Amino acid sequence: VYEGLVRTDRNLKIQPAVALTWGLIDPLTWEFKLRPGAIFHNGKPVTAQDVAESVDRALHFSGSQLTNLLNTIDRLEVVNASTIHIKTKKPDPLLLNKLAVTFIFPVGNGLKPFPTEKMNEQPVGTGPYAFVSGDKDSIVLKRFDPYYGTKPYFPEVILKTILDKRDRLMALRGGKIHMLADVPPAAVA
Repeated sequence: VYEGLVRTDRNLKIQPAVALTWGLIDPLTWEFKLRPGAIFHNGKPVTAQDVAESVDRALHFSGSQLTNLLNTIDRLEVVNASTIHIKTKKPDPLLLNKLAVTFIFPVGNGLKPFPTEKMNEQPVGTGPYAFVSGDKDSIVLKRFDPYYGTKPYFPEVILKTILDKRDRLMALRGGKIHMLADVPPAAVA
């Protein structure tokens, strides 16, 4: 559902995401050029202002778990609608890795719990899947066809929460679910 400016691939190499290109202007200034045509699930184009507000919120919001991770960022400068500069307090060779886990939201959307407490307020991101519905037991996602990258194979995904590890395993064995996270070690043998 959500993406950062960049992402890491399966080999932990930095790849483009919302930002198509980036580089250092000087040891403390990173420039990011946003991907042309990148849009949010609500149809709104992604802008540098969206990026600035998302990163600023991750850095300063009292409930953010990224505050310490992003503490080398000094300030964000919107150059134009598709370009942003991120200035750091000191050189930060890991900034790209940190930005890969800093999700971009539309301006004014804020960070909503996922799934949202009010189901009429959908989480909005830029990723290959868009939020459809959810409750405490499951989340329904659908393929976001305007996504700029490789289209996901499955048109719809349902993420279920099954707390008991035995129940999870039985659901897999019984064909009620198709994939399982957190497989009990004893079940792997």
